[in-house]
Amino acid sequence: MAAKPKWVSRRIQAAQRKGGYPNPHARWHHAAVHIGKGHIVEAVAEGRVSYRQMYHYIGSHCIRVRRDPSLSNDDRYGLAIEALTTLRARYSIGAIPKILAHTIKGLWRTDIHDRSMRPVICSQVYADAYMTTTNRLVVPRTPGYVIPAALSETPVLQDVPIPWKSIHLP
Repeated sequence: MAAKPKWVSRRIQAAQRKGGYPNPHARWHHAAVHIGKGHIVEAVAEGRVSYRQMYHYIGSHCIRVRRDPSLSNDDRYGLAIEALTTLRARYSIGAIPKILAHTIKGLWRTDIHDRSMRPVICSQVYADAYMTTTNRLVVPRTPGYVIPAALSETPVLQDVPIPWKSIHLP
């Protein structure tokens, strides 16, 4: 069974619910980009965008894998490479209160139109890599912040079955 989310994660979930996302989508408080062989690129509140094994989360977190089925293998590699270009970027912890406030307002921010002005948060790393690779928004009609609930809700991404998901760790 997954551990109870930390305080910041619970605040993200609450803000997403308050922003109108139903519980099945608002429950997700983190996102990462799988770059192959069990490795992910992620932005974490404790510091910077980093590269690590996803197995760090198995047994302690609920994991959901989503992907755009229309992407070619080249696009998938491109997305992974784009995510890797953000390594060591500082996590935008100062942007969190602003993002939470915008969640309540609907997240529509036309003044955030280019990658250099966007905050470095977990779900935005994925959204920016997707946009740079495909020239499309992963969350249609939302050019501002992309939060974990938006990645959960978007019809662009589909769930990928994970065979090891049913493995129960002691």
